[in-house]
Amino acid sequence: MIPANHSRPAFPTFPGFFVTGTDTEIGKTTISAALTRLLGQQGWRVVAIKPIAAGLECVEGQWVNDDVQRLRTASPLDVQDHEVGPLQLRHPCAPHIAAKLEGVVIDPQSLLSAIKRTAAKADFSVVEGVGGFCVPLHEPIAAALKAPHPSEQKADSDLETPPHLRGRWDSADLAVDLALPVVLVVGMRLGCINHAVLSAEAIRARGLKLVGWVANHVNPQMGHADDNFATLNQLLGAPCWGRVPFLSEPLPDPITPHLNLAAILKAISAPLPGLPQVPQVPTAATAPSPPPRNIVILISGSGSNMQAIAETAQTAQWAERHGIHIAAVISNRADAAGLQTARNRGLHTEVIPHTQFETRAEFDSALRDCIDRFAPELVVLAGFMRVLTAAFVQHFAGRLINIHPALLPAFPGLNTHQRAIDAGCQFTGATVHEVSVEVDQGRILAQAVVPVLPDDDAGRLAHRVLMAEHRLYPQAVLQKLIQPKNRSQTQLSQR
Repeated sequence: MIPANHSRPAFPTFPGFFVTGTDTEIGKTTISAALTRLLGQQGWRVVAIKPIAAGLECVEGQWVNDDVQRLRTASPLDVQDHEVGPLQLRHPCAPHIAAKLEGVVIDPQSLLSAIKRTAAKADFSVVEGVGGFCVPLHEPIAAALKAPHPSEQKADSDLETPPHLRGRWDSADLAVDLALPVVLVVGMRLGCINHAVLSAEAIRARGLKLVGWVANHVNPQMGHADDNFATLNQLLGAPCWGRVPFLSEPLPDPITPHLNLAAILKAISAPLPGLPQVPQVPTAATAPSPPPRNIVILISGSGSNMQAIAETAQTAQWAERHGIHIAAVISNRADAAGLQTARNRGLHTEVIPHTQFETRAEFDSALRDCIDRFAPELVVLAGFMRVLTAAFVQHFAGRLINIHPALLPAFPGLNTHQRAIDAGCQFTGATVHEVSVEVDQGRILAQAVVPVLPDDDAGRLAHRVLMAEHRLYPQAVLQKLIQPKNRSQTQLSQR
């Protein structure tokens, strides 16, 4: 058992969980993103944080980390890359090695301050550790050379100095400094029982509470998987938060059904001594319904993004929790398939055929008047195939958003997928942005990153980007409506 060599703070620094794992490449980011998505679907203002991310790729001249992008997309809050991943190292190796290669000094106090700043934006935080539980964050040999000789230690109190002040600091010390309850992700493969039991002992030896564990099947050919799972359930001494099967595309939405929401919420509602209570989401039985906040969605075709928004609004109870209602779905085409989809969901629909107007300005004026009848806080373009006039855009300035199938500012306009392939991009994606008079130039609200695979053609890539749009757009709509109004300009300046 590892000795407890670092005094634990009296109580956690903020409400949240610290997610660690039995090893690297066992799905910590996948599970952290799924936990974040699951709590966000329950109406929580939750953010995921990866304090140290190693391994960057250059995309359109910008160095990005895939894990940071996935965690950022999973959060319902409008947070930036540097908030989700405050320290991002280029080399994909252990942090102390990457930092040495890049001449970076990992300063614990600066890193802890950055974590707390991001956590302060949310009611709850999911903090992902680095690799396994005890990965060094300082270069051990250099630290040892700088350590004082034992004869120079003048008092017994010096022995209580935190490890990072003695030149040694690892991911376990990071968890102790944050004092968060710990969730252990167990990569289900050969050897996982030993790794999991040792990790659990190390967590408890540091004075931290193991509140739950997740079995993540990373090897589809693992023998005796059920027996291994049963043994872990007996030995770990913590509730299992879920058993996730092997998934070829481990995204949050397919994973959340495999997580035990009741066990997770029980851990949140039963805090450790001194842990601040996380604000509970009001329900119709405990709080008055919030005033109605209308959105209007414009479509021209199938309206698949409209459907994604409507489904999320229903399952996440936007009306009950936030007072958000889809007041109307409006199309410029009477034969738009999305109209029937909306009617099947009980949504009000309107049709204003653009062919009945002689000029674009006349159509936009009629469309504006129709929208205004519903007094919307937000107008959402979801495959609305019309170029809007400046007068229309200015009338709804700050309340009109669109989704574009590329990572703006790259590839504005049409044929984005083929252009990304022709340019040799390794990544593309989707962007939710405010609509401006200049096409695809409005303020960026949220983005989702999608890899471009070697055998992709425009059709296959378009399908995967559309799936990302269906996940991203509902989150962006909700965040646009619930975020504090005075944050917009600050966030714009940080882009």
